[in-house]
Amino acid sequence: MGKKGDLSPRKKAEVKALLNAKTFSNREISRRLKVSEASVRRIKKVIESGEELSPKRKKRCGRKPIFTPWSERCLKKIFLENRFATTKVIKSQLQDASVNASERTIRRKLKELDFKACRPAKKPKLKAAMKTKRLKWAKQWQDKDVNFWRSVCFSDESTFEILQYVRRRPGEKFRPDCVVTTVKHPTKVMIWSVISGKGTGRLYVVKGIMRQDQYKDVLENRLIPQLREWFPNGEPFIFMQDRAPCHTAQSVKAFLAENNIPLLDWPGYESNRKCVGADEKRSG
Repeated sequence: MGKKGDLSPRKKAEVKALLNAKTFSNREISRRLKVSEASVRRIKKVIESGEELSPKRKKRCGRKPIFTPWSERCLKKIFLENRFATTKVIKSQLQDASVNASERTIRRKLKELDFKACRPAKKPKLKAAMKTKRLKWAKQWQDKDVNFWRSVCFSDESTFEILQYVRRRPGEKFRPDCVVTTVKHPTKVMIWSVISGKGTGRLYVVKGIMRQDQYKDVLENRLIPQLREWFPNGEPFIFMQDRAPCHTAQSVKAFLAENNIPLLDWPGYESNRKCVGADEKRSG
């Protein structure tokens, strides 16, 4: 016969069903289901009192969680002080706080706290002087309306590398016809263009590295026709470019002045060494 607390939920349900049928005595139920009469009487008493046969546990069963509310706050503090800390470093600092958790548990807990591991966003490294200069520039132009900024034309060069895709089946990653051979310095293409509130301008494929002579040719044959198309009949506009050496060469400044192209000052950053002036090359 079973002992107190040994009956499974299924066995208790069977006893309950026979008791509710009211066609069998406690002894007959005990004999049919192979349980003690004491268990039958106890279940009958529970039914009559209206209580649940299998009450919910008051406490959680199993191993206690490693992370308590206090240790979670400790983990958050360690993590927020150094966002780039590895789980190994975090584990070591938690051990100093008497919290013993594996690296896997730490990663899982960080994920539960909505701290996901991802590649960091990149921003230019600015010195204090650069930040001051940019803030001054922003305050200088902050009161300009939308119509003014629609008349600003910004041009720049950008380098592109052609990427390829291959269609392959599982296990064919290193097949000779699925592999692209690489070199130390892959071929890249530099493109110049201009944008404004009127739209995007014409593209120009830079031959080699942009220098002041080529840049003047681009301004004459690409920029000026585009400005005439965007701003006909003498509509006001202002041209903006960065401080790359080929942009700030004396011959380029003279060309812009001769063609009455007003310039919007640039807040400043490190020079783009992919675009150099001919004068700088000769002096080097």
